[in-house]
Amino acid sequence: MDKHPDPWTFRIPIIAFPWALATAFVLLIGWFRNINLLLLLGYLLAAVPLLNALAATRPLRGLRGRRRITQPVYAGLPCAVSVRITPTNGARLGVRVEDVGPAHRLSWFADRLEPDGLSFRGHVVLLQRGRYRWGPVRASSGYPFGLVYRRKELAPAEEIIVLPRLGRLHRGAFRRLLWSAASDPDRRWRQPRRHAAAQEQFHGLRPFRPGDNPRSVHWRTSAHRGEWMVREFEDLPGENLLLVFDPAVDAGYGQDAFEAAVSLTATIAAEWRGDHGGRLIAVVAGEDPAILDGPSGSAHVRRVLEQLAVVEPLSSDATSAVLLERLTAVPSAAIVVVGAGRSRLADMLRQALGRPIAYLDATALDSLGFYEPAIRDAE
Repeated sequence: MDKHPDPWTFRIPIIAFPWALATAFVLLIGWFRNINLLLLLGYLLAAVPLLNALAATRPLRGLRGRRRITQPVYAGLPCAVSVRITPTNGARLGVRVEDVGPAHRLSWFADRLEPDGLSFRGHVVLLQRGRYRWGPVRASSGYPFGLVYRRKELAPAEEIIVLPRLGRLHRGAFRRLLWSAASDPDRRWRQPRRHAAAQEQFHGLRPFRPGDNPRSVHWRTSAHRGEWMVREFEDLPGENLLLVFDPAVDAGYGQDAFEAAVSLTATIAAEWRGDHGGRLIAVVAGEDPAILDGPSGSAHVRRVLEQLAVVEPLSSDATSAVLLERLTAVPSAAIVVVGAGRSRLADMLRQALGRPIAYLDATALDSLGFYEPAIRDAE
């Protein structure tokens, strides 16, 4: 984008070309036949577009405009746009206002602009997530004949981030999934431990080991068996969620599966709410992984969705050892990995963290009873 774009431009409509042909025809006949009246008529016809270009400038002089785009903008959902146009000196006649971008077009026409200004409103639906260059707001006028249009830029172009599509998450069913994953009897991937941020659930008894809290000793069983036995607690999740997105697309799946995984991850991030000050630790894996940690509020969720909006699929797994090392230091939390197809990252996290992990495969959304995907429009 130019740093100092020219605010004034010309536009020649289609109707000007038949006018130019008629003018040329009259001038040629008058020249070859030596008919002065036809020459005079041809000169008058040629002067009309020039006079139109000068007259069309007047309605645009002194116009001021500003635009407001309602944020945030989600893919597939209507976004409200308002444009306010104000003339600085007197009323204006016949002004068209346009807001145009690569995937949208809004146009309004004002027969008369009063000195107190006029507001225009519309809605735009953008189908693709990611960065979007929203074009400038321009006013144009072809007054009075419409043979030449002058255009003036009133508001500059800007770049916005279109957030991923959101589905619907049944939070109760989703939390039950996390609890069932944490309570899974297969304990090969974790060692029992307690954390201040975790909710405690009694799992069973085991022999006392050095370092165990004496308050965990079950005295009745210890007296019966003749050795100290301690209560063992599951490291169940509290109000924290570690949400990991795996951008590596399994072979045999395309862009649709990847977008479904992005949408599922974004929906979980947007719907997760901690009842007692919980945290959302969102991870976007890849060659340059991003880790976003914060309270599960609207500001933090917005940052997570913006990161998901610009992520691109990877043809192969690019998980780094640095990411795994950083994730071992995260607080106790339920762990969810989202991907498309089989995820090598989920297996690596199980081994590195030694904690239960729920893997959600976006290629099998029908099996996720807690989630309703967004309906994708024809693109």
